[in-house]
Amino acid sequence: MSEVIRYVHIHETNVEIKESFTDFIEIHEKTSEALATEILSKLDADSLRFEDCRGQTYDNAAVMAGRRTGVQTRIREKNPRALYDPCDSHSLNLVGVHAAHVDPVMITFFGTIERIFTFFASLTHPWQVMKQHVELAIKRT
Repeated sequence: MSEVIRYVHIHETNVEIKESFTDFIEIHEKTSEALATEILSKLDADSLRFEDCRGQTYDNAAVMAGRRTGVQTRIREKNPRALYDPCDSHSLNLVGVHAAHVDPVMITFFGTIERIFTFFASLTHPWQVMKQHVELAIKRT
């Protein structure tokens, strides 16, 4: 899991909101309790005061966003000021995924891309030929 910290940088009268990739967090279990523990441990290891946290953002998966036992709930139990806000990028991605499954043009387009990938990835020679003629790599997300 990636760790990105958003913070306010104040220098004299100049106030900026900054965002920095800090590190990757190695995950050992995918339960909300284990994930929350990993996050809090990583903040502590990075000498970041959890009491100063005012927000948290994750994808929309139930284990992360769940209101009863999700990571965001477990973290808010320890710091009620760490308000949860769903990640806009993940939300926008979900919109795109759902739209691609509804529109016949998109279904055809992505189906064709999938068949091209399958053809080139399953055979060594066509893959090598494609790599010689195309600068971009085709990969499954």
